[in-house]
Amino acid sequence: MASTRRALVEVFVSQYLSLAVQFFSVVIIARLLTPEDIGVFSLGAAFVSLAHLLRDFGSAQYIVQETDLTRDRLRAALAVTLGLGWAVALVIFFGAPLVSAFYDNESIEKVLRLLSLNFFLLPFSTVTYAYLRREMNFFPSAVSGVSSTVVEASVAIVLAFAGYSFLSLVWGALAGTATAILVGVIFRPKEIPWLPGFREIGRVFVFGGRIGFVNVTTEISRLLPEFVLGKAHGFSDVGMYSRAYGVVRLFQRLILGGLSAVFGAKFAMIRRENDDMHKAYLHITACVSCLACLFYLNLFVLAEPFVLILYGDQWIEAIGLIRPWALVSVIGAFTMLAERLLTNVGEVRRVVRMTMINQPIRMVVVGAACVMGLEFIVYGLLIMAIIRTIIYYPHLKSIFHFTGLEFFSLVVRTLLPCVASAAATMMVYRFLISGLSFSLSAAFVVSSLAGFVVWLALILAFKHPLRQHFMEAVDWGRARICPSHTRA
Repeated sequence: MASTRRALVEVFVSQYLSLAVQFFSVVIIARLLTPEDIGVFSLGAAFVSLAHLLRDFGSAQYIVQETDLTRDRLRAALAVTLGLGWAVALVIFFGAPLVSAFYDNESIEKVLRLLSLNFFLLPFSTVTYAYLRREMNFFPSAVSGVSSTVVEASVAIVLAFAGYSFLSLVWGALAGTATAILVGVIFRPKEIPWLPGFREIGRVFVFGGRIGFVNVTTEISRLLPEFVLGKAHGFSDVGMYSRAYGVVRLFQRLILGGLSAVFGAKFAMIRRENDDMHKAYLHITACVSCLACLFYLNLFVLAEPFVLILYGDQWIEAIGLIRPWALVSVIGAFTMLAERLLTNVGEVRRVVRMTMINQPIRMVVVGAACVMGLEFIVYGLLIMAIIRTIIYYPHLKSIFHFTGLEFFSLVVRTLLPCVASAAATMMVYRFLISGLSFSLSAAFVVSSLAGFVVWLALILAFKHPLRQHFMEAVDWGRARICPSHTRA
């Protein structure tokens, strides 16, 4: 338990420091670059994001979940990531003109060719960070996250001021990646081999083929709106969609990214030790979904001041996409850890089957909505959130052995505090901007705090599973401030 708590602290300190830097850079860059500039970079980055999954081929997840990780298997994982990484780099570099011609925009070729440089060096750090996560050592990842974010933001802002347009984001991304690789070399454990090997490569490929299919299919489905919008409606719509997606995805960056990494590794450890996963699954799902619903429901209420304060008037069109998208995300909050947890307890084949059903339907539904226009995307996402829940629920129930009544109770105990919080936030915000001379920023902060206080009070009153962690945090803080009092 102590190692899990320490890992969570390291991950979240890193994430919040990185987020503070990212917020600062996003606010500045959103005023220096146009929606079209960001749209060009976003589209190029979307192709590269998909290529990253092909490069990794599930090797990182293989290392985390493997019950008997030998040196030969580590060398095989390195061989897979190294070979595929270099192959993907060449495909992106030489295929960039074709993508540029398809979208009739020469700038995309520059973005893709520059970003392809990442793939020659990334395989070495991939194996290192995966091995450290397996050992529940998240400190190197924390250092890497903060340092690479600072470097990326600094380079991007300086070059944006200098008039490098979308290329400022490209060079920033390259600088951030180089920093992460350097940190990985510094913290590299002695057990990690430098040379690849092929003795156990078949084992890695079997796992990688399954999880790689899941990751690539999911990523194509996620990126499809940007691909379709760029061709059908232009790069301004891509930029607007990208900005809305970035806002909605803040929960993943703020909370879920750290939780999924730590709890995924923890569940793999529980499986290796043959412990009962039923109670752990319900506890984790209750905590994560409650935090997610708190974020999304309050984002629905405060979408307008959030966008205006951070990004400015030129992004106001994104508000119409953010609000309904936030409500749709509430539906998916209760299954958002499904793939990670099922993969890390060895249920890869089940995840593949679910993906083969869910993702093709999503591509058709969301792709059709994108062709119709930006405002129709949310309808497609709503349909898919419902379908995803229907598909995933029976599988989760079968593996983690919870009852329908347990899950219903979890949903009710989660939604009540979050809905009450959003209602309090809305009332306070409307009162402040209509009846008092509060600035937009001040009203945003005060109403957010009011909503949080209501949520926290109800979490404590309903004895939600998060209450335990809150009380532990209070005790931990008290012990640090008054150690003598605590001992007494």
